[in-house]
Amino acid sequence: LEVQVFNKNAYTVGEYADVVRIWNNLVSNAIKYTPEHGTVTFSLREENDRVIFEIIDSGYGISKEDLPFIFNKSYRSADPKIREQNGCGFGLALTSEILNLHGGEIAVQSEPDTGTQFALSIPKEEYHLGDQ
Repeated sequence: LEVQVFNKNAYTVGEYADVVRIWNNLVSNAIKYTPEHGTVTFSLREENDRVIFEIIDSGYGISKEDLPFIFNKSYRSADPKIREQNGCGFGLALTSEILNLHGGEIAVQSEPDTGTQFALSIPKEEYHLGDQ
């Protein structure tokens, strides 16, 4: 697991439990679908008025046929490598819904047997100590 933080002062506003749920879903998926000796990289940076979180893995990847459906509730790929892993297909749907509620967006790029990159974009917020 590699972590890259390009701006340690990037702030967003959101429910703590929701943010944790998003990261648990994406990080656990990246680890679950990346074979032994693969890589998972996490990065955080600012772009204009957004905070960008990326998770990139060298895992099994997602087929072009599956990509349009991965954010649908209960969707699971028919790929045997994916099916042999535990899961119910709610994680990415929930992640997408939480991001929408926080004004965020999620994008994915993937190639089978190469890996997957998720990029999350959330509005940047100024945070001042005492503004609670």
